Amino acid sequence: MKKITLLNLLFFSLGSIIGSGWLYGAYYTSKLAGNAAIISWIIGGLMMAIVALSYAEIILNKQFNNLPDAANHSLSKNGSILVSILTWIWTALIPPIEVQATIQYASNYFTWIRNPLTQEFTLSKAGLFLSFFLLFIMFFINIFASNTVGRFNKLITIVKVIIPISVAFIFFYVIYKNPYNAYNNLSLDFFSEGVSGMLTAISTGGIAFSFIGFQTAIFLAKETDNPQKNIPIAVFGSIFIAIIIYLLIQIGFNLSIPSDNLNNGWSQLNFAGDSGPIAGLLALFGFVFMSYFLYFDAVISPFGTGLGYKVAASRVLSNLSEEKIFPKFLSQRNKFGSPYFANTVNFILGAIFLCSVSGWQSMIAILCGLIILTMSYVPLYVLYARLNKYNDTSFKVKNYKILSFLSFYFCNLMLIWCEWNQIKYVLSIFSSIFIFLIIKDILKNKFNFNLIFHAILPIHAFLIGMITYLKTTQSSFYFETVSLFIISLVIILTVIQIFKSNQSLTNRINKNKEKLVS
Repeated sequence: MKKITLLNLLFFSLGSIIGSGWLYGAYYTSKLAGNAAIISWIIGGLMMAIVALSYAEIILNKQFNNLPDAANHSLSKNGSILVSILTWIWTALIPPIEVQATIQYASNYFTWIRNPLTQEFTLSKAGLFLSFFLLFIMFFINIFASNTVGRFNKLITIVKVIIPISVAFIFFYVIYKNPYNAYNNLSLDFFSEGVSGMLTAISTGGIAFSFIGFQTAIFLAKETDNPQKNIPIAVFGSIFIAIIIYLLIQIGFNLSIPSDNLNNGWSQLNFAGDSGPIAGLLALFGFVFMSYFLYFDAVISPFGTGLGYKVAASRVLSNLSEEKIFPKFLSQRNKFGSPYFANTVNFILGAIFLCSVSGWQSMIAILCGLIILTMSYVPLYVLYARLNKYNDTSFKVKNYKILSFLSFYFCNLMLIWCEWNQIKYVLSIFSSIFIFLIIKDILKNKFNFNLIFHAILPIHAFLIGMITYLKTTQSSFYFETVSLFIISLVIILTVIQIFKSNQSLTNRINKNKEKLVS
């Protein structure tokens, strides 16, 4: 099998980061954070880079087959199943989100897509039908032509990078032509929406959603010719390039937006065509021809990203079936190698998601919650590997305990920044899977208490939910950062002690076996 080169790996990761996030991120982030949105992108990128260090150490550890295998060792078999099911759900939800991004942009020209009776963007019946149709096209391609999905990824990624950079230069050209407008926008209070708004924008404005794409390189680690060298370069290289591109877009967007549209503050920002904000702004500036390219990109970029995740979701669900977690028929494949029953289930799940949640921003907040919850467990894998001498890896960070704590803490912060209206769905999904696994073990007489899975994970989820809910009445930067710092530190220290105790017990058992043998 032909191996993926470093350049291709970098393009895969960068292409996933620059998805629908750039089409909406600048608009929603500016509404939430104002001019402080620039800091939001920097903080979000750095947080994801820290988390990526934990990912790199685990994925390059030769003693783990993959992330579910690391979860199996660290969190127990049920912990691995929990993470796998959560991963399946979030990969299955990305295609409908990318469909939503395409449809929402198209509503600027096809007004019948949008429900005119609501202030926030919601789909009309015709718009919902069109969404189902686009989702069905992804389903059809995945069933009968899955081999074509990745053929043009490099070319698509180049286009996806060139267009945002071109848009940023247009914004700066507008700023150059009208510096007084830029000065007025810059003179507004930098933290006009408060520090809380700046931080919340990371999870609900599309920042975390964008940078999550670095995981693509992680998923392909086994398919590159030199993972020890290629994975760190692809992951951190793509994050660095994306930060630069997103900062250029955000700075250009904030300083070029007409000052008259900010009379009521950043939170009330609106203008003609803001359903597709970047294209709408370009048209407002007179760059109508460029806005047409953007509408084309608004179809190609999200659709390509959604199609890729459609393939991934079907494979994850098929693997769960092969491991006898879900019914066996879900792993059945057609002559094209596609698990058609798994694809059907994912199509239905995506259709339900489109019916249940309206608007790109609400969708990505729920998705981020699911993804970040699974990401928060990766630092625990690092602790397990190091404390149990699983050292067969070419990528190690210094002060791994501090790194694990920071990764865990940052994930927890991003979770509560998803806000209660979204995180309650995430916790409901977690609770349903958790209860399902416990009932399954009880019915099969296989229940075996595990301190990490049966105590630490649910306590962690409960505390995240509690702090997020309290934020609705106690909105304080110090409250959320300090309380989560303490919670994260206590959980990490407890997990370290549990892993040490388990290792000590294992060593004693091995010594007793050696004595019996001798």
